[in-house]
Amino acid sequence: MKSIVKSILHGKKKSEGINPIIELNNEAVGKYRIDRMPLPMRIDIETINRCNGVCTFCPVNANEPQRPYAKMTEELFKKIIDELEKLNYSGSVALFDNNEPFLDERIIEFQRYGKTHVPNAFWDLWTNGSLVTIEKFDAIIPYLDRLYIDNYNNEGMWNPTVQALIDYLEDKPALKEKVVFQMRKQNEVLTSRGDCPKTQMVQNFLPLVVGK
Repeated sequence: MKSIVKSILHGKKKSEGINPIIELNNEAVGKYRIDRMPLPMRIDIETINRCNGVCTFCPVNANEPQRPYAKMTEELFKKIIDELEKLNYSGSVALFDNNEPFLDERIIEFQRYGKTHVPNAFWDLWTNGSLVTIEKFDAIIPYLDRLYIDNYNNEGMWNPTVQALIDYLEDKPALKEKVVFQMRKQNEVLTSRGDCPKTQMVQNFLPLVVGK
C-alpha cells in the first residue's frame, strides 16, 4: 500500500491535472471485492417505528414523543431480503429493532418471505406478546428459529395473551422449544438506557423462563 501511495502522490506530474488523493481513492476502489468482505453477524430490520409498550426505561414507549410515523415499503423490504439471498447469508436476522413488530400487519408475510428466501440464516423475533394471538403464533412460528416474548408486568404476573400461549404450548414440546418467555418489569432501570444507575439493574429483572 505504501508503494501505491508513493507512486500516486509523488509520481504524477502537475500538468496532468489529477488530484492524487482522488487517484488513490480510485485505485483502492478498483481493488475492492464484495466477495472478500466479511458480512455482519447479525442484521435487524425494523419495518415499523412504533411500540405499544409503556416501559419507562424505553425512549420510544407509547407515552413518549414519537418519531414521525414510518413503515418500510414492501419493495425495500424484499430488496434487502433478495440481496441477502444472493449473498447466501447465514448469520442472524430479526425483523425488529426498537419497536413492537406485531404492530405491522405484514409481519407474518414478511417473516415467511425472509425465511423462505434466506433459509440458512437464524431467524429470531422479539415481542412483548400483547398482540400475539394463537392464530398469529401458528402462522409465524414455522418461519422462526426462536421467538422471544418479553412479558412486561410489574407484579410478576403473565399477561393474558402470554398466559394463553404458555397454556397452548403445554403439550406441544416441538414448538415449545422455539419459544423463550421472559418476565420483565415495565419500570426496569437499564444501564443501556441513558444515565440509569447500574445498582438497580439486577434487582429489576425477574427470572428467565424457557418454554414455561
